[in-house]
Amino acid sequence: MKPHITRALAVTALVALAACSGGGAAIPAKTAGSTASNGHGRATLTIKRFMPQIGTSAKTRRVNEVSFGTNSLVIDATQNSASVYHAVFDLSGAVFDNNLNCGTDSSGFYQICTATLLLPLGSETLNIATNSARDGSGSTLGSATLPVTILNAQDNPLAVTLDGVAASMKLFAADPSPSIGTPETIALTTQLYDATGTVFIAPQNYTQPVVVTDLDTSASTELVTTISQNSTQRAAGAAPAPSNSTPAKTASIPDRYTQANLTYDGTLTSAFQITAAFGSLNASVTITPSAAAPRPAGTNPQTHSWPANSPRGYDPIYDSAGNLWVTITGGKIASLDPATFQVTATYTIPAANRSLRAPVLGPDGGIYLNSGTISNGATTAPWFVTRFDPATHAFTDFAANDSVLHLVNTPTGLWGAERNIGKLWQLPFTGTTPAAAANEFAVSMPPVTDTTTVLEPLPTRVFPAADGNLWVVETSYAAVDGTWLAKYSTTGTLVSQALVVAGNPSLALDAQAMDANGNIWFANINNGNEFARDNTAATPNTLTTYAVPRLYGQNAFSETTQFDVLDPAGNLWFISSLTNQTGRIDLGTGRVDLLAGPNASNIFGITIAPNGTLVEAGQSGTTPFIFTTNTN
Repeated sequence: MKPHITRALAVTALVALAACSGGGAAIPAKTAGSTASNGHGRATLTIKRFMPQIGTSAKTRRVNEVSFGTNSLVIDATQNSASVYHAVFDLSGAVFDNNLNCGTDSSGFYQICTATLLLPLGSETLNIATNSARDGSGSTLGSATLPVTILNAQDNPLAVTLDGVAASMKLFAADPSPSIGTPETIALTTQLYDATGTVFIAPQNYTQPVVVTDLDTSASTELVTTISQNSTQRAAGAAPAPSNSTPAKTASIPDRYTQANLTYDGTLTSAFQITAAFGSLNASVTITPSAAAPRPAGTNPQTHSWPANSPRGYDPIYDSAGNLWVTITGGKIASLDPATFQVTATYTIPAANRSLRAPVLGPDGGIYLNSGTISNGATTAPWFVTRFDPATHAFTDFAANDSVLHLVNTPTGLWGAERNIGKLWQLPFTGTTPAAAANEFAVSMPPVTDTTTVLEPLPTRVFPAADGNLWVVETSYAAVDGTWLAKYSTTGTLVSQALVVAGNPSLALDAQAMDANGNIWFANINNGNEFARDNTAATPNTLTTYAVPRLYGQNAFSETTQFDVLDPAGNLWFISSLTNQTGRIDLGTGRVDLLAGPNASNIFGITIAPNGTLVEAGQSGTTPFIFTTNTN
């Protein structure tokens, strides 16, 4: 995992409640009932994500959910229509609350949070809501009403399942342009979003089915659904027998574990629509059969295993001569045989106890790497960017005041982001000669509403802009202050700054790469199975979204890792962190493929060779390997 998103994963992977795990205090101005008084009893409220639907609620457009966009938990109690209790808990990650504790159960697939409340004795109605603002205001993203009776001299355990309110909906086809003459099964992904634009992650059941309809009246297309293992079954180690529904023109999707597919027999040549409906929400996607195009990508997968118990390889990179290198634990970099992909030589940085990660090729042909001192498995000061010479095998250090993330080669030298200290790092070049020392430039915090230090958007990526300036992506990983795209001069002067998605500070996007046309690709942290391409070259902050079919049998949440790379045609290749499948998004057609890969293995890096071969470094059990497949 990338170091700079450690806190993001503490929030994202466990939903917003995961940020609260003890210590500190709630927001005093907004919390009542925090001290004991006569006529009050202690109650422990338990909230559990992935909770199955309770009862037979017929509420329109609601699902069971605790949203990533949640930043507060609001508790209100009434007796005889009078308010008797009000409390707000901060879930943003900025404040840890003594009265709220969160953790996972033994399965690892459920998030359980308990809030300690001091409620008036007797019968009352408890109204529970999750809201988008830290102070309990903003949009209500989830709610529940619970009649309770609070008894004296005992703990009163309470449990609730929150309904999330679906505010919008989208429908995606894994291949919106199938080839005429070639039968194909096309995955259809339905996405329900709350008011913050956050996708509902994985309720067991919707309160009503999503209905998908094929508007093509011919017999060339039909809909089928596949039922697969949900999170409860996965935690119990039980899996349903794979089964497909009877082909029809409509399909019912009761949960995110039922996959809708369109079967296309290859004969239809005219465009048609697929629609989806959930209560009063509707979405559609157009399927346009097109002339057959060659699609050989991913058809030649090969796994090249190293001897068992060998040191694992990371971060494959090709040098300017076409030689392949990988980093190895212990401050080492190794050369590989281009045919067998086995290690032929290993070179170790002379400085003791150092790491080498995230290489990039410099203007001078040197390999530049992020380097730091290893302490308890993490890198600590002092930090460097270290140059490795592929010809002489010499190492040269350039000092940095923080770990330099995502080095990129630009016309003004190497640039990277020092996220933790809010700076840009630059190593200038004169032609192909690097300067003797690096420069640092402070990044200005965007004009955000919430200026809490741990929530502020900080620099994560630097890209060259077409006008000679720099694009700087700044992300707040607590779903409070959003993702910003700023432009800086090469001398560190702010030129412009704006939210990537105007008006949506809850959306956290993680920049991945810039294509040859100057457009930036993002992975959506809130909506883990979505990528977005920002039309940075022409109209910045205009996004095209691609949804990856959810990887059923896991937890219906297809989060991707940092291991993304663009091929020369601008297609995005990525690795799923759940199954380590290789994925590909076709820039021209929008087709999303999940291809063969070293499944059930760990992937530690990805690159593309000059001849178009995709190269991944990974490990299965105790055996490291290099996985290759073609991209063209």
